[in-house]
Formats: sequence, C-alpha cells, structure tokens
Amino acid sequence: SIGAWRKKVAMMLLYLFIDRFVNVNVSRAKMYWYTEGNECVPNGPHFGYVFFIVATFLVALTAQAIGIWLFQRYLARSNVRLVLLVSIVTKIIAKFTDIWIITRTNLRMGIGDHSAYVFSEGVIEGIAFILNYMPSSVVLAKFAEKDIESTLFTVLAGTVNVAQALAVTIGSSAMTFVGIHTDLVAGKCNFDQLIPLLMICGVVLPLFSVPFIYLLVPDINMHEDLSGSLDVKTETTSPATNKAS
Repeated sequence: SIGAWRKKVAMMLLYLFIDRFVNVNVSRAKMYWYTEGNECVPNGPHFGYVFFIVATFLVALTAQAIGIWLFQRYLARSNVRLVLLVSIVTKIIAKFTDIWIITRTNLRMGIGDHSAYVFSEGVIEGIAFILNYMPSSVVLAKFAEKDIESTLFTVLAGTVNVAQALAVTIGSSAMTFVGIHTDLVAGKCNFDQLIPLLMICGVVLPLFSVPFIYLLVPDINMHEDLSGSLDVKTETTSPATNKAS
C-alpha cells in the first residue's frame, strides 16, 4: 500500500537522523589544536587558517569528485546497507588519522603534518561524505512519490541539518565536560582529554548507527527499479477512491 511505501521513506529519514546525530561533532577542539601557536600547543602543527580552511576544502572537493567516481564505478549496483556500512568504516578511519596526527605518530613515520592532515580531513572525510550521501539520496529518490520529490528532499535536508546541529551542540558540551579549553590571552590551554574525546565521539558513537542500518534501511540494491511497484500500488488504490467519490 501507499502507507507501507511512505513508512519506508520515514524509516530511511529516521536512520539518516540517527546517523548524523551519533556522529558528535568536536571539530572546534580539533581546530584549536591544529591552529594555535607553540605557547598553547607545544610541538603542534600550528597550521595557518588559509591552509586549514581553504586548501583542505579544495582538496575535499576533489576527493568528493573521486568519491562519486568510486561510487559509480564500484558501488552503484551494490546493496544499500553495504554501502552505508562502508561509509561508517571510512569515517572511523578518518578519525583514527586525526589521532595518528595528535599523538605525533605521523612525524615518527616521517610524514609531515600538512600531508597527513590533507589525507585525513581532505581525502578520507571527502570520500566518506559521498559514500554516506549517495546511497541515502538514491534510496529516497526511488521511494519518492510523483509530484512530491522536491518536498521529500527538502524534508531530507531539514532532517540532516537538525541532526547535525544537535551533534554540534552535544560536541560543544562534551568539550566543556572533559575540560578542553583555550585561553589565548593567558596562554593556558588544555587538550589532555582530546584523544579520548575523539575516540568516543568519532569511533565508538558512530558504531551505534550500525544496528539501525538493518532495522530501518530497506534491503535493496541501488540499481533496482522500484517505480513500477509504486505505479501499481497507486493504480490499485485509484478505483476505490473513485467509488468513494
């Protein structure tokens, strides 16, 4: 029935909300650690803002284009659940590369901070974004009823934005709770709990969305044509509607 069809859409939107919500955003803590001077972060990367924001953003755009190609080349005919699992794993790998830099392991391996950060925040995060965005958009496009496609994708954008806003709010509260702070005037900064915070928010919490993939996301391949099923359901409900009128 149309009701069952709409229920699948609602379940997919609920999954996307949960997925964005459990990815608690602590990027502000990372930003200060990466960009502040030696008095605040001894032996830190001390990135300039042009590199940290502009250069990395341009690399991320290129990585997203590569992600689209990878998706189309290798995953476009895969199961939706599998692709979402791959996106979660990719995001967790990106968080591990942050920890790799913060522990200065990259320097011990002979890899500079700029190269390591571009690889982490630019390349891996960019590809992970596409691997998360593409399958959800494809599924919702397949389940969209005629004449409400724009409304559905507006609801999708609103759902994702609300979840991400909550993730940022919780991330800020978590930073305060664990005592991460920067006092640039006095030169007193505390990043002692940054690695545990990244482990919890970037590695542990995203795993909570895995069960919901199997509970809320339809078990279909992304190349399946479901439009005929919707047309049949719509046609079968039309006579009843006409009789009632």
